[in-house]
Amino acid sequence: MLIRHHTKAQWAFTDMPSTAVYTSRDVIEQREPVLLVTHDQDDGTWQFCAGPTVPDKDARIAALAEIVCSDPSVVELADLPRGWIAVRGSITTPWQRHQVALNGRTVVIVAPRDSEADQDFSYDRGLSLEQPPGPGANASGSGN
Repeated sequence: MLIRHHTKAQWAFTDMPSTAVYTSRDVIEQREPVLLVTHDQDDGTWQFCAGPTVPDKDARIAALAEIVCSDPSVVELADLPRGWIAVRGSITTPWQRHQVALNGRTVVIVAPRDSEADQDFSYDRGLSLEQPPGPGANASGSGN
């Protein structure tokens, strides 16, 4: 794969273009749009996925520049802070950013609801989406 050279003036991320990121076969080989981005709190690792689950056999490591070349819309997330996630339903819908909290292996969205249509969710660090706890449950977890 040919990776375009980015000058410092063109590069929006604080991480270098050669930074290793986690992704999936869908994004790198099949050119599916990125719909889920995580920026891990602990080590700043980026994950760029086409969906909420990535089977182990489809997991890939790529250079950040490869992701940007594959789906240039991810540049909008260059300022996504550590400990945040961005999701969208399709390439034509806007990114929604959410701060997350780690509860064991489960990441829980800790963003306030603006309307009844907003839905919190959580996912396993293996990128498997789960439903959040029911109403009245402690969304940030009890700290396992």
